[in-house]
Amino acid sequence: MDALVSERRREDRHRLNILGEITGIDAVGCSFVDLVTIEDVTEFGCCIETHVHQESGAVVAIKPLEPGQKSLPDQRTQLFEVVWSALREGCWGVCAKKLQGEKLANLKLSLANYSWKYRPAR
Repeated sequence: MDALVSERRREDRHRLNILGEITGIDAVGCSFVDLVTIEDVTEFGCCIETHVHQESGAVVAIKPLEPGQKSLPDQRTQLFEVVWSALREGCWGVCAKKLQGEKLANLKLSLANYSWKYRPAR
């Protein structure tokens, strides 16, 4: 259920508990995909719970999934920059902000020349 939370933040947060998918590149350069729980969202970012550790500054793609682990219709993957992560009860809590503007443009240029190696999460 969607509950509005403000807690000393400039923007309103909406608490969620929905399934999502995270895609990125780990610390050794291998790509990964993991199922996540999207805990809350704002206009500028989100917090998730994942099994894959994310370093601050890492760029990841996150998208919500409908029950049955299928992509929601008309739902595009969003790119995010990890702001912080912390280990909690066997999973990683990760907060990330939407990637926009110049950082997004620079990332698209660098990915055009990047060779990905795939490694499933877990």
